[in-house]
Amino acid sequence: MSTQKYKGIITALSISLILGITAPQSAIADNLPADTTYSDSINKFYNLEFIPADEKYGALLTEPAGTSNRTGAKYKSWVKKANASMSKISTALAKLTALPAGPSYSKSDPQLKIYIDAYSKYLSVVKKSFAKKKAVKSDQPIIQTLADAIAKEGDAWIALYTEDLAASNFSAPTTTPSVTFTASNDSTDGVSLIATLANNSSFDQQALRITSYEYEWYVGSTTSTAIADSVVLNASGVNLTLTLTGTVVGGLYFLRVKAINSVGAGPWSTFFQTTITG
Repeated sequence: MSTQKYKGIITALSISLILGITAPQSAIADNLPADTTYSDSINKFYNLEFIPADEKYGALLTEPAGTSNRTGAKYKSWVKKANASMSKISTALAKLTALPAGPSYSKSDPQLKIYIDAYSKYLSVVKKSFAKKKAVKSDQPIIQTLADAIAKEGDAWIALYTEDLAASNFSAPTTTPSVTFTASNDSTDGVSLIATLANNSSFDQQALRITSYEYEWYVGSTTSTAIADSVVLNASGVNLTLTLTGTVVGGLYFLRVKAINSVGAGPWSTFFQTTITG
C-alpha cells in the first residue's frame, strides 16, 4: 500500500486527543491574594485563551481539506490555518508556563507544567508531520502516543487543580453543630452526661474538615465557673460524643462548643442545656 493512501491518518488520529477540559473556577476569591492572582490567571490564559484555540484546532482536524492532496491549494490553505491555530495554542501554553504558582496550588502547578510539556511535544511533531509532502504511516503511532499523553496528563492536572482550588477557598468554620444529651449510669460517679454532636442544615463536620472541638460546660448557670476541655476526632472522623463526668440526678447543665479545622476555630455555639432527671 502506498504512503499516499495514509494521507488522512494523522488528522484522524489527532482528533482522539482530548480537547481541553475547562478548569473549574470558584465563585469567591481565594483566601490569599497570590492564590487569587493564580486562579484568575488560569481562567484567563487557560479557559479564555487556550480552550478557544484548542477547540478551533479540533474543528480544523475534521475539515476534508486536511486529508486532501498535500501539494494542492486546499491542503496548503488548510495547513496554514492549522499552523496559525497551533501557534495560538502555543502562545497560551507559554503564558501558563510562565505563571508563578499560588501558595495553595503547589500540587497542581507541577502537573500543569507536565501537561503543557506533553501538549507542546505533540504540537512540535504534528507541525513537522503536516509540513511533509505526503502523510507518512510511521507518524501514526508517534502522534497517537503523544495524544494519549495529553489526555492522561490533562486529566491528572484537572483533578489536582480541583483539589487545590477547594483548599485555596477553604476557611475556618462559621457555624456550629447541634447538641443532644443523654444520661448514663456510672458505677463510680453515679451518672454521666453524654453530649452528642450532630450535623445540621448549616454544619457538616466532614465538609468543613473538622479536626477537633473545644467545649465548655457549666453547672447550674452560665455564670458559674466554666469547665473547659477539648476532643480530637479519631482517624475516621466520627468521634462525636463528649462525656461530662461528675454530674448528678436533678442537676442543671449548660454546654457550648466550637469547631476547629486546619484553618482555625469557629465561633462558640449558643448554650445547650439539660436537666438530669431521676
